[in-house]
Amino acid sequence: MTGPRLSIIPANAVLDKHLTHLQLRTLLALGTHQDAQGWMSPSCSTIGQFLGVGRDDIERSIDELVNLGYLEKRFNPHALKGERNYIVRVILDTLEEEPEDD
Repeated sequence: MTGPRLSIIPANAVLDKHLTHLQLRTLLALGTHQDAQGWMSPSCSTIGQFLGVGRDDIERSIDELVNLGYLEKRFNPHALKGERNYIVRVILDTLEEEPEDD
């Protein structure tokens, strides 16, 4: 098998009935491209080809995932001409604090 073998996404995304199939598949595809800090600069055309949809569909899906709180999107000041001018990071589940002993 070539390419990534794992996709790291928040567990609650799997159970979120509000996510469309494309949003979930986009999140899964993005989860395979994270660096050590969780950031990536997605090629929407490449991800679209991988998922069998258009670049615009992936762009829209990323924006929707940002609005739903599954992705964080930041301006990429280091982007070269022709590269994506933003980076995204999958927001993983936050751990709830342990209950205090009484």
